[in-house]
Amino acid sequence: MDFIIKNIRGKIGIQLGDDSTTNISAHADDLLLFASSSSVLQHRLDQTIRLLSGCNLEVNLRKSFTISILADDKDKKTKIDTTCQFSARSSLIRPLNIKDNFKYLGVTFTAQDLLAADCASTLQNYLTKLGSAPLKPQQRIWILRNVLLPKLFHLLVLSSVRAGHLPKLDTRIRAFVWKVLYLPADCPNSYLHAAVSDGGLGVPSLRYAVPVWRSERHGLSTAMSPGCLAGPPGDYLQRLRERVARVLLTCDVSKFFAQKLYNSVDGLALGESSKVPKQHDWINFGNRFLFGPDYINLIKTRINCLPTASRCARGRPLKEKMCRAGCNRKATLNHISHGCSRTHESRIARHNAVFKYIKKEARRKMLHCLRRTRL
Repeated sequence: MDFIIKNIRGKIGIQLGDDSTTNISAHADDLLLFASSSSVLQHRLDQTIRLLSGCNLEVNLRKSFTISILADDKDKKTKIDTTCQFSARSSLIRPLNIKDNFKYLGVTFTAQDLLAADCASTLQNYLTKLGSAPLKPQQRIWILRNVLLPKLFHLLVLSSVRAGHLPKLDTRIRAFVWKVLYLPADCPNSYLHAAVSDGGLGVPSLRYAVPVWRSERHGLSTAMSPGCLAGPPGDYLQRLRERVARVLLTCDVSKFFAQKLYNSVDGLALGESSKVPKQHDWINFGNRFLFGPDYINLIKTRINCLPTASRCARGRPLKEKMCRAGCNRKATLNHISHGCSRTHESRIARHNAVFKYIKKEARRKMLHCLRRTRL
């Protein structure tokens, strides 16, 4: 393609602004030719076909099309001329009319503008298939985070998706995660969207992330030619930047959700968890060796969502909150796992299991360990 561009590029083409012109654009094996008149475009087509044939390449007429846009100075409008025909090796190239659309770089265009993408049906189809597949909960979450949602990122960033459409997609994603992990309705949404290293589940929030990605994309002005930043193209780019700035809620999504999680009642205990990022590795891996119910209970324990007496009494002033073992303490998750008399033997067994594991690993590394019995 570099060879084709070097031979086609010249001063004759369409004007971008600042007295600069362009007549060719390429990405991978896609080629766009521009001209200010039909005769010049036909000449460019013939020249391109000759250069491609010299490289043992041919134009795929089934995927090729032409768009003829005429300016109406009187009405100050543009019109699509379908009578203008172009040919490639004596074969006519399909002209597009005002109702036709086409895809370029995965995004749908018409002869007028970029089409607004509706990802709701696509996302719902993905979630339905993922929910019906015979997978464990940790595998569903891993696929959602690393495979399913990234399929939509390209379309959401490049196409024209309204900001009001993104929260609806987030609602469907959260409903799916809540259903898979059996999380209670009052579990904070920030737990779902916070990064794994910050104590969350790492599922992206499209409403917060997509505007940031668009803003970063529009900020790549240093990678553009000066002609693309002057005149009407530059004005259009500036309007896109202003539109993104109006819907931008935060510039640092990870920090925003981490702070929101730590400010919640259930996420308060996770405030220091980012200092030991390795402790969260089991969340990132879709480990099939962990039983599904165990994974769900671990997720609930991490965010303090197990149905303890204290948590079930939220919003119910008359419901009993005290420990049923007679400890004269509220039956919180912290008390049950660290201070309750009923779980004393389980805590000792857990301590001994950790000690045996450390002792075994130390012996494997040829280290000597002594066990001191406490009387």
